[in-house]
Amino acid sequence: MLRRRLNHRLGEWNATLIAASHIVVMSCVAFVLPDVNEVREGFPATLLWQFRMASLGGRAIMWATFGLFLAS
Repeated sequence: MLRRRLNHRLGEWNATLIAASHIVVMSCVAFVLPDVNEVREGFPATLLWQFRMASLGGRAIMWATFGLFLAS
């Protein structure tokens, strides 16, 4: 997608090189960064699941409210 966007301005060869270098750089950055574990060891899985369901329900209520009031 990046190559297609840059193709008109920079030409096909340069756009391909930039897109490929972007992929290489982002892969290296993802490899070097540490893993993220936001839940500590021993945290109750049921509590996490209840929080996720409550969060999903809140988001559903928010979007339903936006749809009802802003769609009219």
